[in-house]
Amino acid sequence: MKNQRFILTTGSEKRRKLGTILRSRTNDSLTREQVRHIIQSIVPGVQYEIGVFTEPSDFCDALVLEDSGDMLDRGKIVFGQALFGRNDETGINPGRLFQEQDPAAAVITRSAGTFPETRARAILIYIPPDLYLKGTGIHEGQRIQKESCI
Repeated sequence: MKNQRFILTTGSEKRRKLGTILRSRTNDSLTREQVRHIIQSIVPGVQYEIGVFTEPSDFCDALVLEDSGDMLDRGKIVFGQALFGRNDETGINPGRLFQEQDPAAAVITRSAGTFPETRARAILIYIPPDLYLKGTGIHEGQRIQKESCI
């Protein structure tokens, strides 16, 4: 979301747009409070990659922080029962998810040097498959209603 119109929007409008994107990408399966926690955990006005996972093992693989040479990652668990893994000189240790039936989210900042422009930021979200597939989103609910009427 780094374009001219977005840059000119107010902070509250940026947060509203991010909330809309998060609800859309997660099939509207996060609570309002969870979306608010994610929005409050990021740096405003900075671009983030959003990864949504419905498989616990994929989420745990993404929760790995680099700690070698030039690479130094930082992470924060926003909500949920999860721990970061490490990729260092001893090898790769994946992250852990302790409550697979509950959503979880983390924010990772990857640094490939000391310059701010070498940073990549990611929001990682785990949604349990049954919660994601319920189609609790407004548009998904409408689609299911239309299909049942046909």
